[in-house]
Amino acid sequence: STQSTGEQQPMSNRGARRNLLGIQPDQQRRYADNPADQELLRQENDASIRELADKVGRIKSISNDISIQVQDSNRQLDSLDQDMSSVRGLIQGSMRRLTRLVEQSDSRHMCYLVLFVVVVLMVVFFLTKTGASAVVNSVPPPPPSP
Repeated sequence: STQSTGEQQPMSNRGARRNLLGIQPDQQRRYADNPADQELLRQENDASIRELADKVGRIKSISNDISIQVQDSNRQLDSLDQDMSSVRGLIQGSMRRLTRLVEQSDSRHMCYLVLFVVVVLMVVFFLTKTGASAVVNSVPPPPPSP
């Protein structure tokens, strides 16, 4: 009884594998010693091989396209990294110069600088304010309606 179940198990596994591979139960014993059946089987195998070769070719083409895109992306990232490094260097140089300027200048020069900026802002404010009012005042009133 254990031998028969032991023999049944591999048969059912083999049958399950054949079903997974697409071999139908009625086709499992079809290829006998008949040369016509063997030729038909060869033709089916050749067709399957051609289909598989086409699929492999498409996968290869897709993987080549992906490889090209990855290489382009890496080049762009390298370029971006170089640009960021140069910008970082410029910013660090500017910060060093500003630090040196602040440390070397006395408070009198800083007061003059702040005062100059405030005066310039006030002049710009008054020019825009008077310029806007002059434009409004220069518009002639509408003619009276009859």
